[in-house]
Amino acid sequence: MQVDFVKDHRQDVGEIRKAVAEGDLKLAHRLAHTLKSTAGMIGRTELQGMAFEVERALSEGDTALAESRLEALESALAVAVRELEPLLSVRRSPAPPSGAAVDAERALELIEKLEPLLKTSNLKCLEMIDDLRLIAGSEVLIEQMEDFEFEPALQTLAGIKQALEAQS
Repeated sequence: MQVDFVKDHRQDVGEIRKAVAEGDLKLAHRLAHTLKSTAGMIGRTELQGMAFEVERALSEGDTALAESRLEALESALAVAVRELEPLLSVRRSPAPPSGAAVDAERALELIEKLEPLLKTSNLKCLEMIDDLRLIAGSEVLIEQMEDFEFEPALQTLAGIKQALEAQS
């Protein structure tokens, strides 16, 4: 979640400012609300509080107050991004040892367990990533899962499953 936070929210203050400048307070409010919620989910409570102040000012239509609070929010966001940015270069789970692989039967068993988890967007699917790395061609699937792109992951999984069934 911290990696996604850095990727998805580093420009939020600029986007809030732009929305306010364009008179789109609804968008500015939604952006502040989303930043507040996401900051809370990753434990950045100071940032969360600052985003809440901006969100509240926008919900009251007080753009002057919102703008004055954006300075502090921008600084806090920059600190959070700077601290979390090194996570972008770290792989989320280690690669398997070279030469490690599972046979088609075991791979199909894994897929049968994974499929219902992806269909329900169940985050327990992430616990299967290390095992999935042992299936040839699973790199895209794993990336989609790590990015919480469950619908595309289901499509990728179907292709892997079809290829494995053809091998059996």
